[in-house]
Amino acid sequence: MKLHSSKISFVYQTILIILALVSIGIVVFETTTHSTAVNYSLIFIIDTCIALIFLVDFLAGLYRSSDKKVFFKQRWWELFACIPFTSPLTQSLRGLGVLRLFRIIQVVSRLKRIDAWVKTLSYKIFTLIVFTGTTIIISASLFYSFEFGINSSITHYSDSLWWAVSTITTTGYGDIIPVTTAGRMLAGTLMLTGITLLGILVHYIVRSKE
Repeated sequence: MKLHSSKISFVYQTILIILALVSIGIVVFETTTHSTAVNYSLIFIIDTCIALIFLVDFLAGLYRSSDKKVFFKQRWWELFACIPFTSPLTQSLRGLGVLRLFRIIQVVSRLKRIDAWVKTLSYKIFTLIVFTGTTIIISASLFYSFEFGINSSITHYSDSLWWAVSTITTTGYGDIIPVTTAGRMLAGTLMLTGITLLGILVHYIVRSKE
């Protein structure tokens, strides 16, 4: 009975991971393409269904929790994943849809089959990679919204993505330079984030050899 319950839990958590990935794909697709009315309606339905599933999962966890205050304090940010970002009312918050990617880390850590992996260096590096990827996508989306139509170097979302990658790695080729105040503030924040992430990676590697 316990084994059967474990299998059901594994399948359920895997489905949540897949839905999180799909939701990220929707955010990127919405940002980089001009959808037709038919495609937009389909995307809105899919995105809304995913958001409702995340909301039910959050409320179910809150209901089962023995200490609801602690549960909410630790996982309140998951409510961002319950917002359908394809809705016209929430278009300005589209970049926050990428926060759904953080659910992958949280869900994976709950899988009983990889409890031992969570304590390893590979898991820490995996978490760091996911966080870095999330930061790049969020930064690229924000930079695109700040600079598109103002900065002649930004003609497609891929330009913003290239800028985010080169900035967070502190490479800084100089081919794309922010011209807005918001863009420059974002650039400075992203540079500091990149340096911090590099320091964390070095720390993980050094500690693993001790």
